[in-house]
Amino acid sequence: MPTSIHSTTSSTDSSPDHSALQGFPLFTSWLKSGWQLFRRAPIRLFGLLILVFAVEALLQWFVPTVGIPVSKWVVGGLTSLFWLVLVELNESGRLKPAQALRGVGDKLPALAGLAVVVLLAYAMQVACATLLLGPQAIDLLVFADLTEAPSLSSAQLGLILASGIPLATLFMFAAPLLLIDRLPLKDALISSVRLVLRHAFAMTLLALLMIALIALGPFTFFLSVLLTGPWLLCVGFAAYQSMKAGSETAM
Repeated sequence: MPTSIHSTTSSTDSSPDHSALQGFPLFTSWLKSGWQLFRRAPIRLFGLLILVFAVEALLQWFVPTVGIPVSKWVVGGLTSLFWLVLVELNESGRLKPAQALRGVGDKLPALAGLAVVVLLAYAMQVACATLLLGPQAIDLLVFADLTEAPSLSSAQLGLILASGIPLATLFMFAAPLLLIDRLPLKDALISSVRLVLRHAFAMTLLALLMIALIALGPFTFFLSVLLTGPWLLCVGFAAYQSMKAGSETAM
């Protein structure tokens, strides 16, 4: 049985890593640990991510008027479940979605609430688009009304898509804290923000990496997102493990 991957941590993990001296090595350790986890099931991880994108596209196509917001809410819940899948992959070395999702039923109401919070990142995208393009952006991004759709350059689209990352980063670990640590929704959200701020430098680097890859999406036919998405999910899991290990050491 494969040995579980644990990110390298030290006593400094429990204190704020505002300096590059602490934050950069921590960030690189997340990248390496995430790559090790991703290598265990790359094809299946790609398949799961594509399945989520397919669900999003179908909802936007078939749900009238508000298909885009509904799809963002559903996908927010689905991507939260990825954390349980990664736990199973890390512990057993195999990707077993059905087994990983057992017992999540009692957390479904809280998961639905968390998906609403995830919508705030989408709201940031809408706000950014409105600043760039005017009120017509709301018709385009919320109601999918193409009758008076403003023209978007690749740079504008990349900026709009990446604009939700800063807020999403603050709540990035709410899902594992809710589903793995079994915290109430409110506590999970607060603890996520605290973890991110405690490791501000490393998390800023991770956020900048995600912003860059998403902003490049329109220029790469979104291959920069599709090809790195599963690995970044594993990097996030490695970051969560590292932060939790540091927090427990400090207790």
